[in-house]
Amino acid sequence: VHFKLTVECFNVLFTFVFAVEAAVKLLGLGPTEYFRATLNIFDFVIVCASVAELSGTFETLACYASPLQQSWKDETVRLSTMVPDSLMSEATIAALTIPKAIYNDADPPTLVTNPMRYYACGSGGFMSVMRAFRLVRLIKFLRGFPEIHKQVKILCDVIKSV
Repeated sequence: VHFKLTVECFNVLFTFVFAVEAAVKLLGLGPTEYFRATLNIFDFVIVCASVAELSGTFETLACYASPLQQSWKDETVRLSTMVPDSLMSEATIAALTIPKAIYNDADPPTLVTNPMRYYACGSGGFMSVMRAFRLVRLIKFLRGFPEIHKQVKILCDVIKSV
């Protein structure tokens, strides 16, 4: 849970940083010059997709941060899959439906958030693919810092030799 929460927070941070970078370049170069470079067009598309994804990211963050509610003992959530419901059996659909809260093994038992609930919080799909494209931007960014670029190259060579 903490890892997924951290990833979502970094997603917001990087989206903001890249959006500011694109805006500064767009204002500095002007639209004609900015869109003349293929990498700028690529950056712009990634930034626009990332900004479009932000509402879903904030919903995911709210889901992760929501405190335990007593009513959750009677509520369920459905874990999402890429398989359409029409191709799944009723037993499979039932197995993907989990309680939001469960009782732990303490004495006396205490109502706690079901850890599996966080998998129903969202994130993923096409926008996760768009996040991967941001790695290309990171590599492009590293070209501006030759010493870091050199260290990354050494690290890659070491990994290849293992």
